[in-house]
Amino acid sequence: MKRTIQLLIIPFFIILLAFTFNACKDDCPVEPDPCSEYPEKMEITLMWINYFKGTKREIDYVPTEDTAFSIYEGIIYRTNFEYDSILWQVGNDPRVINNPSYAVTFSQEGTIKTRAICYRDTNQVCFGPNDDGIDTLYKTITMHHYTEAEILGTYRGTNDGENDSFNYRIWYDTLSTGEVNAYHAGLPKDFLGIEPLKVERFNIYSADFSSEISEEHFSGRLQADGKTIKVYWRTRTSDGQQLFYGPPRVYTGIRIGN
Repeated sequence: MKRTIQLLIIPFFIILLAFTFNACKDDCPVEPDPCSEYPEKMEITLMWINYFKGTKREIDYVPTEDTAFSIYEGIIYRTNFEYDSILWQVGNDPRVINNPSYAVTFSQEGTIKTRAICYRDTNQVCFGPNDDGIDTLYKTITMHHYTEAEILGTYRGTNDGENDSFNYRIWYDTLSTGEVNAYHAGLPKDFLGIEPLKVERFNIYSADFSSEISEEHFSGRLQADGKTIKVYWRTRTSDGQQLFYGPPRVYTGIRIGN
């Protein structure tokens, strides 16, 4: 009788073991990857300082994959991994900056190469037996003159909710003093004057407007197709004591010329 019970128990455990393995096939516990804290590739990332504080976006910095910028544009260098310390060497600047990120504004055209010497804990499991905990990263950008900004030109389009199309133009002009300034004309639709504004490669933002456009609610960006512009704006009026703002508007236009 005892032998019979043993014979019955053995197949039971075999069946239970087989069931356990089958049940674990799809949702078995997975050992954590010791290298998952590191990105697939350590690299320098770029962000540009966002001057648009109005209707389009409220964040201070906007990431970008671009590697060419108009001069005088504020750029922030960062890395895609949080190192213990980073030494930055940017262009021909002899200084070595020890900081997690580095913000800089370039005033000259040309190609600028940046090196980041990055320090972290050694990890021979993830980076090989010769890992010393130091990663040297490089990034090259090309600075173009602001008069070469792709957003310059004449556009034909409409404000949201309207059918009447009209022209909107962005351009640079040289004053008698030799100073070069950016201007725009066409917004609001019935405003016939020209106004100064700030231009970056793909973006525009307000300067000191004298028209009814609110400076703090004005921004524009060239779209991905390279020929469509969207301008975000709203009116601002005053009774001498209080400011009044109109509803947010969006002008969408297609480039038709210079």
